[in-house]
Amino acid sequence: MKKLNAENESTLITQIKQKDNDALAKMCQKYAPMIMNVKRRFYLRDFDDDDWDQEARLICYESAVIYDEKRGYFGSYFKVRLMNHARTLLRYELAQRRAAHTHAVSYEQIMTDEIVNQKQITLLIDPISDVYRAYVKSLSPLEQISNLYELGLIDQEAALEKGKCTVKQLMQAKSRCKQKLKKLLMDQE
Repeated sequence: MKKLNAENESTLITQIKQKDNDALAKMCQKYAPMIMNVKRRFYLRDFDDDDWDQEARLICYESAVIYDEKRGYFGSYFKVRLMNHARTLLRYELAQRRAAHTHAVSYEQIMTDEIVNQKQITLLIDPISDVYRAYVKSLSPLEQISNLYELGLIDQEAALEKGKCTVKQLMQAKSRCKQKLKKLLMDQE
């Protein structure tokens, strides 16, 4: 019986190498308990069963394509590759630069669980564009040009020419822009 299974597995591997999707599905079905075991061992946020099945299918395909019968059983080779892939996904999720994402909460959860108070919700809903519009309206023509320069939309020469001013005056206008923006943002709290 074991010999028959090995021949069947060898046939499936050959078919997978020829890009036969049915053979890949059969192979994944054959190793479904092992795949389920890997799913249980690793928790990845936002990974559901479909994501795990897709990853397992991809690793099964890659494993079949590069599998060499001289190296041992396909099942153990596939398991090692799937475990290593799961560890890689876990490392990726736990990376320092993505640490903030692990504490993220959906807006729906905030609303249903009342995680934040009403003032904070208002701040989340109010568009920042209103603050920016008020900021732009408060600027003098030279300050508007300085703001464009600060945002990198025009270069210094163009700003000096449009504003008909010196570098010092442009820098002073830039400083006034920062002060006005800071004041507007502080008044929003």
